[in-house]
Amino acid sequence: MLTAVLIPARNEGPRLAAVLSEVRKFQPQAQIWVVDGQSQDDTAQVAQRHGAEVLQQAGQGYAAALVTGYQALAKAGVERAIQLDADGQHPPSAIPRLLHCLDKADLVFASRQGTPSGGPWSRRAGNAALAAVVRQRTGLGLKDVMSGFWATNTLAIQTLAEILAPGCADANIRISAWRAGLRLHEAPVCMPERSGGHSMHQGWAGARNFALSLWAAGAA
Repeated sequence: MLTAVLIPARNEGPRLAAVLSEVRKFQPQAQIWVVDGQSQDDTAQVAQRHGAEVLQQAGQGYAAALVTGYQALAKAGVERAIQLDADGQHPPSAIPRLLHCLDKADLVFASRQGTPSGGPWSRRAGNAALAAVVRQRTGLGLKDVMSGFWATNTLAIQTLAEILAPGCADANIRISAWRAGLRLHEAPVCMPERSGGHSMHQGWAGARNFALSLWAAGAA
C-alpha cells in the first residue's frame, strides 16, 4: 500500500530536520513530500537532504499548500497519507495510531481535546467558536477543528484534491469533507507547543486567520 507523508512548510528549516528524522522512525517506507510555501530560508534544501520530495506551492497561504499537496498525492495514486506540520508540534509517534483509525473512517483528525495539550487560551477560544459552527452545519461533535494533523485514505485524498480551494482550511475543510460524504473521525493526541518560529495562530496574523476561518466556515 502506497503511503505518503505530506508536510506543508514555510521558513521551518531550523525545525524540519528533526521532524523528518522522527517521521522516518515511524514510517520508514513512506514517501515524504514537503510543500514549500515560498520559504526565505533553507526549508527546501533541508527537505531534500533528508530524502523528501519538494513541491513548490502554487499560491500563498496554508490552504494553497494543501491544494498543491493533495492534488499531487491524488495524481501519484497514493493510497494513504499522513499530513502534519513542520514545526514539531505534531508527534510522528502518533502516525501508526492515526493510520489504524482509517479502518473506520476516511479522514482522521488528531485532536488536542481530551489531552493535556489544549494550547493557549486564545487557541482554545478560537477552536470552541469554530467547533460550534461545524456542529451547527454538520451535526458532528468534532472537538478540535483547527488541527492540521490528519490521516487520509484513497477516497479522502481523491475527494480533497477535488474540493479543496485556496481559501479552504481548518473548520471549513471538515464541513466540505462531510458534505462530500467522507466519514470523519477524531483521535486524541497530545501535542506540544512549537519550539520556535512563528505560528499562523499568533498575534495579528492569528486574529486575521481566525476571522477568515470563521467567515469561511459560516459560508461553507
